[in-house]
Amino acid sequence: MSEKLAPGVESGCHFIEHDVDRMAVGSDTLTTEGELKMAYPGVVLGAMGIEVPDPAARYLYQQRLLIVWGFDEEGRVLCEDSYSGGGAGFEGIDRRPIDADQIYRFEAGA
Repeated sequence: MSEKLAPGVESGCHFIEHDVDRMAVGSDTLTTEGELKMAYPGVVLGAMGIEVPDPAARYLYQQRLLIVWGFDEEGRVLCEDSYSGGGAGFEGIDRRPIDADQIYRFEAGA
């Protein structure tokens, strides 16, 4: 593929859901844990070497994710350390296409 893919929003990898089911709070740390779901564009998966039936479609990535957020004295985020395990991840992602109407989109003022 000759097209260079940019990270984040420009690549289309910005439809993310993190269903947090456990949270721990400390004086300078917040830890969240839950199921991560992400709509990966087929073209991005192709660039990663994962063959998909339709490069124009999006595919469901699922993974258990724990994130440790560190904060400074003023409440600004210092770090975001993530750990994953459990869930399908990229395995079989080519068999999990998702429709655009399955993706919630927030519109300001709506």
